[in-house]
Amino acid sequence: MKTKINAALYIRVSTEMQAKEGFSLEAQQEALLKHCRLIGATPFKVYVDAGRSGKSITGRPAMQEMLNDAGNGCFNQVMCTHLNRLSRNMNDLLSVLEALDKHKVGLYSLKEGFEPATPIGRFALQMMGAVAELEREQIVQNVRIGMQERSRQGN
Repeated sequence: MKTKINAALYIRVSTEMQAKEGFSLEAQQEALLKHCRLIGATPFKVYVDAGRSGKSITGRPAMQEMLNDAGNGCFNQVMCTHLNRLSRNMNDLLSVLEALDKHKVGLYSLKEGFEPATPIGRFALQMMGAVAELEREQIVQNVRIGMQERSRQGN
């Protein structure tokens, strides 16, 4: 007998730009709710971290609440639209995965389309986590270069 999925839906944006590029909180929530309807999952709660960086999970109240609820057995799966919504830091991503595993909570990302419950799924998650961390570092570098250039030009 297949276990009924009771899902925590995690959504996050860090900037106004992301909201304009189709990563808006509303777009993420609708995609996750649509997926729940498609597979017959019951959404437990939507956890929203608006305007929060993916650099660290410590400054995200909804993430902390979700991990606490996972420990209390409130749901059996976390869903997100992209792994980089969960974290752009490899250590944090692995920490979240370990916490979920400890409480027998699965993880599913719509974009990547895999569950890290298998060895190949965990490997894929680690590779995607490394890519997300690289993207964050490139964003930081580009912002720094832009600020230096504006300063050089006297703006």
